[in-house]
Amino acid sequence: SNRKNPWDAIVVDVKDKLVNGQEYILGAWIKLTGSAVNLRATLGIRVNGVNSYISFFWTPSPVSGSYMYYTDSKTISWTGNLESANLYFENESVGGVYSDYLIDDVSFMEYHEALNPLLDSTGLTDIRSVMLIGGCVTEGDRNYFTSVNANAVVRKDCNAVTVQCYPGWGRWDETVKHVYHLEEFNKWVREMKEEHMEVTAHMLLGWDQYFPAWYRDNDFEPDTLEAMMQSWLNAIIGSQGNDTLVDIWNVVNEAINWDGKGGYWPIYAANHNNACELQRLGFEPDSSGLSGNQFVNAGHPVYIRKAFEYARTLTDKKLELRDSDFEFPNSSKYHAEYQLAVHLKNVGAPVDVIGFQTHLNLEENYDWKGYTNNIKRYRQLGYEVIIPEVDIGDVAKNWSDEKAELQKTMYYRLVTAAIEGGASGLQTWGFTDDGWRPGEKAFPYTADFAPKPAYYGIKDALTDMSNILYWKMDETTDSIMPDVMTRKNDGMLHNFDEPILENGFKANALRFDGVDDYITTGTLSDTISGDLTFSCLVKTGGADGGMIARLAGDEGSELLIGVDGEGKIFVDALQDGLHGSLASTFPVNDDEWHFVAFQRDSSSFRLFVDSSLSPV
Repeated sequence: SNRKNPWDAIVVDVKDKLVNGQEYILGAWIKLTGSAVNLRATLGIRVNGVNSYISFFWTPSPVSGSYMYYTDSKTISWTGNLESANLYFENESVGGVYSDYLIDDVSFMEYHEALNPLLDSTGLTDIRSVMLIGGCVTEGDRNYFTSVNANAVVRKDCNAVTVQCYPGWGRWDETVKHVYHLEEFNKWVREMKEEHMEVTAHMLLGWDQYFPAWYRDNDFEPDTLEAMMQSWLNAIIGSQGNDTLVDIWNVVNEAINWDGKGGYWPIYAANHNNACELQRLGFEPDSSGLSGNQFVNAGHPVYIRKAFEYARTLTDKKLELRDSDFEFPNSSKYHAEYQLAVHLKNVGAPVDVIGFQTHLNLEENYDWKGYTNNIKRYRQLGYEVIIPEVDIGDVAKNWSDEKAELQKTMYYRLVTAAIEGGASGLQTWGFTDDGWRPGEKAFPYTADFAPKPAYYGIKDALTDMSNILYWKMDETTDSIMPDVMTRKNDGMLHNFDEPILENGFKANALRFDGVDDYITTGTLSDTISGDLTFSCLVKTGGADGGMIARLAGDEGSELLIGVDGEGKIFVDALQDGLHGSLASTFPVNDDEWHFVAFQRDSSSFRLFVDSSLSPV
């Protein structure tokens, strides 16, 4: 009572209670006897002679006249010597009068996150996918290093991760040139390698947004900039074995302007942000040899080539060029990024990987075939392609069950398109909906780490695309049935005078004449005695039956799947341990589409026709 200042209060010394980096929950019942504004609890800490203040449950318009319960949580961290830490409650005056207050049942305790039981299950890495899967383990407040649930997600669902290393936000010293703070980054990398992850370091160089203020606010001579660039690359790549521990170095990120025109950033911007200081090193003439719409820029920033060339002298690991908004044919940077990639290839720059960021919106329709083909054209240039920053957000922020299902479908189509194109890895830009797109529900997990439908969209796509071969049957090329999987188990067409493609269950379908048309593959496996699943869609109106598939092993065993004389699906695998044939309970020769799947798991044999499981 009788308060004259906001901070007039009983003070409790909690210095000996604090653990650096620990999250704490503060709760209290508070009754204000008069009017007040900006009620809060304050933790005042003094480190190396400097005071700072952390506010809990800041309430601009608190209730007066009755007890209310207030609670909040904060992570308390400091760098240096903690000299004091005092906790007290305060509010500000109304009309120059500071209200008295009563406080009861104050609790201040460490917060230790409970593990979500839904995470105790098989994960995405249990699927034998041709593509690595993962996410950024340093993005957001609750990430691998701060949350037991995020830690569990990474261990369950990831075999590839991203660790951030922006020059700004503390990695470069905020005042002194050529001084770098790499201890935390080095620790992250080592821990991820101990978990047997493929590690991508994002990012080393790019436009000014990602650099400290002293760099953004100054204009440097080209030789000074090149010295800075080399000093930084040498420091981080060469630190504590990072040259061999990091698998992919994102050397240059977002080199092309965000203005939608496909050009590069200006050298100067009034806000000291939307520019690229490194472009003061100059430009070199385009060597892509492209023309028409594919010719966007007459020259390219020299720093890009020099950065990759210098990085190659420091590490033999993969070097990545990454950007956004070029992923689809109608994207603003579609032609510009490809021209840059061709130019760098032609001038001999040691770029190994192209990164498709892929930040998407639920409200937009995307050309997934165009996405697949875009990946393919970079692979045809000799580049590896990764998808390192995925999220699909509800920009309108009016989430619903329908949007959750739409998001699931979009994640499914994205993962499928990426694998069909031949991408080697896909990562989300974090894991939970409290990430960098607040309110947009953009990620596979809820804020409480419960798997969303989006998670199962990813899981279904990885499962469906984990085949030894996958023939879509919707196109042929020179008597070849192409395999859309990266294993490229293409089929050879035999006796098709002219392949006939008709409307199928999803897109096109290939017509067999029922006499002597067939497709063969090369050797898929040394044996057919292991676990396997075969599935297809069949439409027939014939009465004579016929063979659908024959899987033959070199040792003489074989597995036959076909339609018998009654029009029923049968499986004959007597030589492979199936004692007697399996057969569907109903005929399928009704000129309608039917789903057929045969599965062998250990000593069990199962035949599925549509949703029906045939008795063994």
